[in-house]
Amino acid sequence: MVLNYEALRQAQACYAALERFRRDRERNKRYNYGDQWSDIIQVDGRSVTEEEYIKEQGSVPLKNNLIRRLVRNVIGVFSSQGAHPVCEAVNAPDSAAAESATLALERNAQLNRLEALYVRTLEEFLIGGLIVHKKWYGHRQCAQCGGAAPGAMQCGSAAPGAMQCGSAAPGAMHSSLPCTDYVHPHNFFIDANMRDFRAWDCRCIGEVHDVDFPTLCAQFAHSAADCQQLAAIYGRTLGSDTGPDAFEDFGYGSDFSSGLLTPRNPGMCRVIELWRKEYMQLYRCHDPLTGRVFRIRAADYPKMVEAVNAQRSHSLISAQWLMQERWRYYFLAPTGHVLAQGESPYAHGAHPYVVKAYPLIDGEIHAFVGDVIDQQRYTNRLITMYDWIVRSSAKGVLLVPEDCVPRGVNPRDFADAWSRFNGVLVYKPSARGDAPRQVSGNAANVGITELLNLQLKFFEEISGVNGALEGRLANSAMSAELFDQQTQNATMALLDLLNTFYEFMRDAAQKDLSLLQQYGHLPTTPLSIKIEKRKRENVSTML
Repeated sequence: MVLNYEALRQAQACYAALERFRRDRERNKRYNYGDQWSDIIQVDGRSVTEEEYIKEQGSVPLKNNLIRRLVRNVIGVFSSQGAHPVCEAVNAPDSAAAESATLALERNAQLNRLEALYVRTLEEFLIGGLIVHKKWYGHRQCAQCGGAAPGAMQCGSAAPGAMQCGSAAPGAMHSSLPCTDYVHPHNFFIDANMRDFRAWDCRCIGEVHDVDFPTLCAQFAHSAADCQQLAAIYGRTLGSDTGPDAFEDFGYGSDFSSGLLTPRNPGMCRVIELWRKEYMQLYRCHDPLTGRVFRIRAADYPKMVEAVNAQRSHSLISAQWLMQERWRYYFLAPTGHVLAQGESPYAHGAHPYVVKAYPLIDGEIHAFVGDVIDQQRYTNRLITMYDWIVRSSAKGVLLVPEDCVPRGVNPRDFADAWSRFNGVLVYKPSARGDAPRQVSGNAANVGITELLNLQLKFFEEISGVNGALEGRLANSAMSAELFDQQTQNATMALLDLLNTFYEFMRDAAQKDLSLLQQYGHLPTTPLSIKIEKRKRENVSTML
């Protein structure tokens, strides 16, 4: 296996450039799921979490998770619209082909469970602002995939020689299908210099995979000697491999700070998948005998042009030298060894990823959840402060003059008799005439209730999710038509966010359509794709 340190350094540089994004996403995720007191603060020269500091002060860190409600409401709006891709014919005679393509995309969506996948992807979009899917063609090893035969894993599924999708010929094996994988943002890297909102200026993209050693050999080894070479690279043996070990509890967060070259789990092998644009020397050729125009690599010019022209006396093949961009893939070991490489096997000629970042102004990502974290923090502080005021106020304190307590009676027994039902307490009034009395002090009104209401109003104004979108009536006398109109107006604040996600769905469907046409499931008819929404039931009819 050859070494390619230059490709490995490029992947490492792109992966390191997303470190700040990963930290911001992790913080947004914590706030979304209720861990809202874990920010690190400096106190007397030491670093502690806000939760630890509040507990040290004798208070209880309280919270009221309003962010989770906002995210659920946006997801509910998306789910109620029933967005799905529809193919349209570029030429009028191809309308039948467009209908067949739409049905094929619907069937593919059912096999890949895309409806549920898009809901979770939207949630990731709201939390992190960056979503990635991977589109590849092959067999998915899943008992619920409509009878698809077991085949290659996800990590090798984008490169010929390392998986079946690249080597499948068009029209072969319709048990294969276009498959969709969710790519975790912590495993993903992309060109940090990308500024185009559509990601059309991306020149480098990829992800990391952690696989066990037998799977690694099944994907990249073609002989026993290849297995031995992989064992030498990764320091493993096929017989002694223990497979993945679990170091975290199922259903709870994991630590993704292992870096590009080190697997998160020591029992796994790290594989780095890199796709990048490279310039290649080509010749554009024209054969006057057949009228065919074709392109060849510079290395094939002596054999395909010079050798053919040497056998002809006329009608020679003309060739024009040119440089052209091509997408190439590399599967790399952490040591820089190239496990597999080649040109993009897809008809669209690009990488298999579908990426959408929001809003990507000047290359910056700002998630929906990040916009309301400050309001959530201030709300939590107000609730904690109000709880402290209530706990520190007097609540039924018994004030008893010393000379009122009879001799031989313990003050605690005196208090128990005072609070006992139908109790009788004999005491002698003090010389000043003071009698025992009980004090209940109300908490001082410092305007916390007004501040809380103000923060809740800020939540609605900043997020765009108001009471009408949540199904709450302003008053019981509101008509159904007016409520329906307010609900439609409330979605205007979310229109840009949802339209960006619909554009992601359209790009994903475009790659699915390209794979279906490339491998013979559909004719190669020029089609366009748009996202349609199923008509929502009128609210007035529901009421």
